[in-house]
Amino acid sequence: LGCYWSITSLKGGHKVIHIYHVTRYPDHDKFIFQATEDTIKQFRFRFPVRVQAAKRGFEGGYFTFLRGSYRETFFNLIKSYLRANYSPPELRLSAFRTSTPLSSLWPVPIWQQKVVDAIRGVFVEKGYRVNQDEFSESVEVIPDKPSLSVQNVQIYYGISFSVEVPDDRCPILWCLPQFRVFMDGKPANPGEIAKAHGEGSPVTQAVRHFTMRNANEQFDILKRFVCHIPPLASCEGISFGPEPIDPQQIGFSTWFWLHDSDACFEVSNGLRTTLAQALLTEGSGFYTQPDDIQVIVLLPTPDNSPAIPLVDWEQVVTTVNTFLAQTLPDVETPISIINYPLQGDLGTVVREVETTVNSFPNRRVLCLMVTPGPEARFSKSSQVREAEAQSFRLNKKLRPMFKRGYTATVDWDKLEDKDLPYVIHNSLLGSLYRLNAQPWLLSNLPFQVEHPETVYFLGLVGDAVECKIAGTLFDHQGSLVAFGATSSDTIEDSTNAISNLIQSLLKEGIHHSKPKPTHLIVHVSPEFATYAEEIQSVLQNLSVTSDVVAIERSSKVRFWQPYNKQGTPSHGIAIGSETQKAAYLMNTRSVAEDTNRGYIFPNPGVVAVRHLAGTTLVKSLAAHVYWLSVAHINALHRTVDMPITIAYAQALYDHVSKSRKPMRVTRNYRKTLYWL
Repeated sequence: LGCYWSITSLKGGHKVIHIYHVTRYPDHDKFIFQATEDTIKQFRFRFPVRVQAAKRGFEGGYFTFLRGSYRETFFNLIKSYLRANYSPPELRLSAFRTSTPLSSLWPVPIWQQKVVDAIRGVFVEKGYRVNQDEFSESVEVIPDKPSLSVQNVQIYYGISFSVEVPDDRCPILWCLPQFRVFMDGKPANPGEIAKAHGEGSPVTQAVRHFTMRNANEQFDILKRFVCHIPPLASCEGISFGPEPIDPQQIGFSTWFWLHDSDACFEVSNGLRTTLAQALLTEGSGFYTQPDDIQVIVLLPTPDNSPAIPLVDWEQVVTTVNTFLAQTLPDVETPISIINYPLQGDLGTVVREVETTVNSFPNRRVLCLMVTPGPEARFSKSSQVREAEAQSFRLNKKLRPMFKRGYTATVDWDKLEDKDLPYVIHNSLLGSLYRLNAQPWLLSNLPFQVEHPETVYFLGLVGDAVECKIAGTLFDHQGSLVAFGATSSDTIEDSTNAISNLIQSLLKEGIHHSKPKPTHLIVHVSPEFATYAEEIQSVLQNLSVTSDVVAIERSSKVRFWQPYNKQGTPSHGIAIGSETQKAAYLMNTRSVAEDTNRGYIFPNPGVVAVRHLAGTTLVKSLAAHVYWLSVAHINALHRTVDMPITIAYAQALYDHVSKSRKPMRVTRNYRKTLYWL
């Protein structure tokens, strides 16, 4: 990933985290950071990550996310925690690019110095304070008057300009917002202001609102600064454009699914723009649902013992209900909240739990139990030790009832208001993993139908001219249902070939135990883009609504990450336009190749998604393509960039082309997949 974050606490100025490097490897993520010892301990409490000292001389370390299915889940949880408790990361926001290349007569250092002198001259004349870094050729421009003044706090909003001349010699002017915050005439940070004036005070809110601007607002401010720079007429007519490169200007909006790194979008004419401005949270979900479960939450009876800390128990219950509703969408999950006493007999609670378990005999039990924690047995307070012993006895009595289930315990000392969601989420996630659930962030796909299980995916690949067509049918979870292929020896008309294959797959390929399709999303190779109306007509006759999507690798667009020259390219980025009915998706996971010159990471591929027919949103269709691409990565190769619908259909088409024989529609079982 290679992005650089500077994160300062807004809730108390004494806790400062400085994360100065993030690297995403094929099998794990590594954060190198500098932090206080207390902050590292808090991370250990909140997240199951390993924290180790990195260097001597300062308090620092790194933590590595758990590998495998835990990885992306905790990446997003930690990211959410940082957003909720700390100021947003500094981003390299905008680039203004010249319209023509720099003449070969101009040496790069001399031209850079000329641009810097021009910028300095313009803003000095207008009364700005200008600071120049002679080593990096950057200029910092700060207004003479404060941009915000509230009581004893003043904020000066300026811009830092730096010049870069890449290999194509089309110079780039980088712009980065700069804040200078003063309190009582002395430099200060937002954390110190919050500590002095109080969290939630008008001064703190005004400072936070002024400094935490979204990307569009920052673009507007950058425009006002850049428009002051005159055309550099003496440099052979080269001038910086008056507008920053913006995805909206070329008709695209930004969709982010898995990360918020410093990534750029580049089109064929060389324009680039930073895409880290619009993080879209799609919500959590599961690629494979767990076994049928019921959830039992055991909480200590409030006011039953003075050992119980002040915990918002209603928030605990709300967090459990909300998390399970988001994580298991459209899944019926009984949830029971039971209180247990920390003093006296436990027989009533045991009988209540037993009745609850027996009321759903075919469901495995996920039990979340809030206890004093194992450290409480060594407490100096006899009441705390007694509470720990009582919870231990109850846990021991209930274990035989949960033989096929799982019990997760949560220490009540960790349930502070700001930590409560993360502690509960981690406990429930770990429990769901042990009950055969596999996490995936995009599995609660936005199917625009009432019953997602009636949605199927169909992949069509082949040669329309020679009437060689291969089709693969998948259910809404990405599992192969059936497949079949035609041959030019049997059918001469392409339209009839497509019609017969689709009807056979839907009628003969779906077992009677599976629901009948009501909506079909058809993924086609570019050769079948002209047959969208025919495909829709066939499905209309079968009373099935449909969307037809053309999918192909694209060389016109690529995603560029300036800090990622030696790292694994991030995946899961999509930009698209509902108006143009198109999207570009980067879903490749590049694996390093070991050579005699070191490791080489291939450039990530980009897939073009074009909506040919139907009413589903392009963003939803692109999410489907991404999810099915990951299913392909998990099933076959880690470096593929096509969805499983197209990839399997292509493999079947290659097999039929070599054998020169059609393949009748066949339902999926292991012995029939020899063509893969």
